[in-house]
Amino acid sequence: MTDGHGYWALEESQVPGVVIGFGGIRATNWRGRQVYNLYYRLAPAAWGKGLASELVKAAVERWHELGEFLPLVAYTTAANLSSQRTALKGGLIRRSDLDEVTNTYTDVVFALGLD
Repeated sequence: MTDGHGYWALEESQVPGVVIGFGGIRATNWRGRQVYNLYYRLAPAAWGKGLASELVKAAVERWHELGEFLPLVAYTTAANLSSQRTALKGGLIRRSDLDEVTNTYTDVVFALGLD
């Protein structure tokens, strides 16, 4: 991680050292363009507690602090409605024009600062 961007480990507050998820923003090449990928994944035991929303909020705040130098992109599967709601709660905009549909999956895209 450099300057607060990269993926973070999320620990259980009541049991320090027990990692219950990962997330954050990381610069990457996405479809031929430099972006920050917004990533969040929690252990099932951590679901439903608002932790993913807190993580996404912190990551979006960090993106703003970095000066929005690169667009911020998050994508998930069409079936993962919880992840989609989390992206929307974090202030990302649904970008159906960027969805990727294949024979085996559909990526649903959310973004900020992406023209």
